[in-house]
Amino acid sequence: GCSKGKEMEPHNFLIQQLVKMVEIIQKNNMDYAVTGGLAYSIIVEPRATTDIDIMVMLEKDLSEVFFSSIEQSFDRVIIHKNPIELRNLRIQRIFGVKNNHEIVLDFLLAESEFHTSILNRAVEVKAFEVDIKIVSLEDLIILKKIADRKQDQLDIENIYAMYKDEIDNKYIDEWLTKLL
Repeated sequence: GCSKGKEMEPHNFLIQQLVKMVEIIQKNNMDYAVTGGLAYSIIVEPRATTDIDIMVMLEKDLSEVFFSSIEQSFDRVIIHKNPIELRNLRIQRIFGVKNNHEIVLDFLLAESEFHTSILNRAVEVKAFEVDIKIVSLEDLIILKKIADRKQDQLDIENIYAMYKDEIDNKYIDEWLTKLL
């Protein structure tokens, strides 16, 4: 057999789960945008990531239905009681296990004018044979500037290297001025 298949497995698992989450989100008619390492992998270049970051507009009365449908797609899940509070952001973290693969799902809760703007500007792309909405280049840059880890700084450099002329820097500066 082909040895390459083995090393692809976790990655494929991640992609399968992403596609599954997107299906659940779409079935619940929620507005969303994939962000984080997966968005970066789709629009810039594939890179290792072990979690799925998705910004969602989650109506209060829907959250129970939504989370229970996520629970059903795993063998075991741990849903953190309280969202993680970051600057300008609350994240609902879910830890899932399926077929002995572990995954972290981070649902970024869209609760501000900026988050609404992210969802409105999200672009639909064909990735992994399905249509998936991902954050715009500008919003990915803003989110990475806010997070500001070493990896984010590298990612931002790579985004600019690849898309320099397509990036709306005025939009980025306007939001960063408000947010930081």
